[in-house]
Amino acid sequence: MSRTKRVLALVVTALMALSMLTVITFAATPVFFNDYVDPNGVIKNTAYMVNAAVGSYKSGDAYVTEWDGTAYQFTVGKNAFADIDSAVSAAEVDPYIEDRIQLMLASGDFGELRISSSIDIFGVNWNNSPNTVNPEDPTLPWTYNPDWTDSSTNVTNIVIEGSVNEEVNVWGVKVTGRIYDNYRPISSAKTVVRFKNIAMEQDDLGVSTFYDNSPTGRAYNVYAISLWNSNASNGAESAKYNADETYFINFRLVKLMTPCTRLIDEFVSPKITWEGCYFDDTMDGWTSNFGWLKWKDYMTDCSATIKGCMFANYFMKDRWQIESYNKNKVGNSFKEQYSELNIVDNIFYNNVGEGTFFLLYLLTGFLRYI
Repeated sequence: MSRTKRVLALVVTALMALSMLTVITFAATPVFFNDYVDPNGVIKNTAYMVNAAVGSYKSGDAYVTEWDGTAYQFTVGKNAFADIDSAVSAAEVDPYIEDRIQLMLASGDFGELRISSSIDIFGVNWNNSPNTVNPEDPTLPWTYNPDWTDSSTNVTNIVIEGSVNEEVNVWGVKVTGRIYDNYRPISSAKTVVRFKNIAMEQDDLGVSTFYDNSPTGRAYNVYAISLWNSNASNGAESAKYNADETYFINFRLVKLMTPCTRLIDEFVSPKITWEGCYFDDTMDGWTSNFGWLKWKDYMTDCSATIKGCMFANYFMKDRWQIESYNKNKVGNSFKEQYSELNIVDNIFYNNVGEGTFFLLYLLTGFLRYI
């Protein structure tokens, strides 16, 4: 081979190597802390990844995993942890976190989720409703989203501890046990608890973790969801300062197991909302009653909103029961308790039961049914 041809071959080889290097450079895994941008503006780049697989790495190692379909690089001990407790402990002293701690939970089983402070928790289906609406006929029963059966973040119970205040958001997890908000004390501080994109699919493991040691004595296992904390059950005049709010958005009741026979227990926060939720009497294991929502004396501004939900195949009456009180003594005078019930844009499919679907007791205020 002539000198010219050898030089040309070397140049071509070098260019090919450079081209390959360039491709590798551009294909480098994005670093979550530097590169992640949530188009919805919900999850920040200061969020932590929690995955049991991180336990096989040492502190400082690079850890690569997917979030929302994109692979990102995390740093073990910095923004990637093997368990929730370790992640929370690190986040509490992280100078980059300016608002609530945010945790992203990988798919798999996480046991009982105990929440003791203001926090955002996201499962892998955080932005994915468990309810699939038929695009050709949205009035037909909504099916269980197959994405949830393929991959999910699973917890037994969700427990809101007594130290919680301000705001808690739990998005995109499957609950195999119960939801408890029994421990918060009497307080005038506003606490918002939001459950979004949640599937409740009880199993043997979840049921085995049931317990009944609420300070109010009302965490009975008969209820799948218990919100009866001291603030909700406060019968004193200080209850007028209760500003708590509870939201269930895109909730799906998939399966209940004995001993659960009711969805939600009685005294609840002054404002409670069910939106985009699916309930079906033909599900595997069902309740005799959704719940008996009550507001205590002295709560003067209360509202229950049931919006954009589907209720399918009902064969029993009085599935929702709402109760409030006519008058409450505030100071030296009585004041009407204002209670607002909003039933808006819901779908009732093949409901054949006799009697009323909603049974109202002593409701003084505003009723809207659309």
